[in-house]
Amino acid sequence: MTGGDLLIVIVLVAAAVIGARAGVIRGAGFAVGSVLVLAIGLWVRTPVGLQLGRIGPEWTIARSEMLALMAVLAAGYAVLLVIARGQGTAGTLRVLPGGLEPAAGVVLGVVGALLVIASIEAALAIGTGLGDGARSGGDLVADGYRALRATAIGTALHRTVITDLGSILAPLLPYGTRTALGIP
Repeated sequence: MTGGDLLIVIVLVAAAVIGARAGVIRGAGFAVGSVLVLAIGLWVRTPVGLQLGRIGPEWTIARSEMLALMAVLAAGYAVLLVIARGQGTAGTLRVLPGGLEPAAGVVLGVVGALLVIASIEAALAIGTGLGDGARSGGDLVADGYRALRATAIGTALHRTVITDLGSILAPLLPYGTRTALGIP
């Protein structure tokens, strides 16, 4: 287990604890919202990236689009967290009997965290401009992408969640986005 794997495990455990406390309604809302935020971010990354390219003309197109996607993801996840937090206090609406509610919340919390990690990997893949390739040198974005892909969890996540999510979202995404993410 690498340090990257340990960091991902810590994030997933924290998401499981938060999911158990949040319950099914909030967990499902965050998971569905995460997919929508990612789809919207992937759709608008090119036009927003072009605008960002005007601010930083030294940025490559891939970097501008990565920054645009990261900005949309950050704003979208912030809105989702505010909505999820505002849907109640300690007396969360329970829809499942007994101990099933926290258990389902744990699963949905982990799913939400995996979707956030997948979104970050997608942004880094776009930022490298290479998809599955690995650029050599002192490039922070490429190094971050390679480090995430080098973890056992990141590799498994890429082979399962990212590929499946890409297949589901493929009809909604522009051609350039699909090719940047390696989606046929």
